[in-house]
Amino acid sequence: MNAMLLKFKIRVVILCGMIIVLCLGCATTKSQVKLIQPDHDAPTYRRLLIQAKKVEQIIAFPHAGFKYGILDMKSANAMLDVKQDSLFVTKELMNLLSDKELDCVLAHEWGHVMHGHYGKKQSVSTGIAAISSVATILSPVGILSLLMEPIAINTFSRSQEEEADREAARILNDHLKISPYACVSALEKLGQYEDQIGGRKGGGMLDNHPTLDARIIKLKEAWPDPPRVYQLSQILVRSPEEVRVVLLRLRAGETFGDLVQMFSVDPLVTFNHGELGRFQEWELEPEVARVIGKFKGQGIAVFRFQAGFFIVKSLEIKQSLIQSVGKTGPEMSVNGRQ
Repeated sequence: MNAMLLKFKIRVVILCGMIIVLCLGCATTKSQVKLIQPDHDAPTYRRLLIQAKKVEQIIAFPHAGFKYGILDMKSANAMLDVKQDSLFVTKELMNLLSDKELDCVLAHEWGHVMHGHYGKKQSVSTGIAAISSVATILSPVGILSLLMEPIAINTFSRSQEEEADREAARILNDHLKISPYACVSALEKLGQYEDQIGGRKGGGMLDNHPTLDARIIKLKEAWPDPPRVYQLSQILVRSPEEVRVVLLRLRAGETFGDLVQMFSVDPLVTFNHGELGRFQEWELEPEVARVIGKFKGQGIAVFRFQAGFFIVKSLEIKQSLIQSVGKTGPEMSVNGRQ
């Protein structure tokens, strides 16, 4: 009798410890969460709504019409509240990702909804909990089932994350005509963010997400053809006459860098000397990507946007030479934004 009582006490202590840990985690999260009011950050809300509605319209899901909110918390994350038909993103995430990367995150969350993951997870949780309760009462090793319950549930959740990743990549590729490598880029940025803040990247037995690195590998396996990568430079001028002069002087043998200093009205020219950095083709405006994609390795093209005429020099970087893909300078302006 004493041995049975001792086993029972041990089980109660372990169970209480697990509950305390979980409750502390939840309380910490809730205490740091604050919903930003739309009138306090209208531009960010407007950006979120534009991107979210674009994804909504494309998937044409019966439950489209969710409400959207932005959370002010020290985390780069997105989360769904299916009971309230609401999708939340953190301001940190909005600041971290480009529009196309944000599209991937939103499509990922919609992927969970489309595949019914939240209902499935609840069913699995209920079933495992019932089995665990019976085993804990009837079996001498019932405590093992108590420990295995969150592991089994989170393993199921990890498979759901990978399925939502695949769905997001499919939505981007098939409907938005954006390379699935926008999803890879988003996950890479999230990994860099976690490194900066000293956060965890998931993947342990008690984590409900696979590691970011594992998710990136899965996406690259599903989409093995990486996008082309370009090193870009630009000269910004105001008139067609200046375009002709610059092109003539380039043909005469003057260097692009020298002409940047002489002609470019880009306010950042003294900082970047006309260098925009390295870009994957999906990061560029479609017209820009289409034109420079015709070059055999390198070339010069002219684009007209609201800010003026952009004389863009592109150099394709071979995949074998790419060490890290991404921006190495300020936001490029050949995409129509300054």
